[in-house]
Amino acid sequence: MQSLDFFGTQKLEKAIVNRKIDEEKEKISCLKIREIKLLKKEPLKLYCRNDFQSPYSVINLERKPARGPQQNEISFRGFLQPMWEKGKDIAAPKLKDLKSLLHLIPADAKDFYRNLSGSRDVEDDVDGFCIPPDFEPDNVEEV
Repeated sequence: MQSLDFFGTQKLEKAIVNRKIDEEKEKISCLKIREIKLLKKEPLKLYCRNDFQSPYSVINLERKPARGPQQNEISFRGFLQPMWEKGKDIAAPKLKDLKSLLHLIPADAKDFYRNLSGSRDVEDDVDGFCIPPDFEPDNVEEV
């Protein structure tokens, strides 16, 4: 993977609606969804089903137009922005641990780990979004 393979969705999230019912007015349970299908010709519709035999439920993410002219269809390219164009630094102790394991990594993947960058300013970021975790982290002694 390259740094340009990661996109932020904040602008897209503001442009769509988080629906709680599908087009047939059935309640949606995200925890029960087993399959999601996206079609290029309908980028604002999610086709979901709770098992692999039932027909797809359609979830329309498009905002319902208020008064005035209807908005143009959303282009995902305009809403998805690269997250870390130059890569994302990781915590220096984590980088040290990864490099100590380099002898266990297959040769074709070693370049990825060699090109990682670390910084003492970066705290160990559990979910990758630089926000405080919503749990108590374990106290680990520095080696």
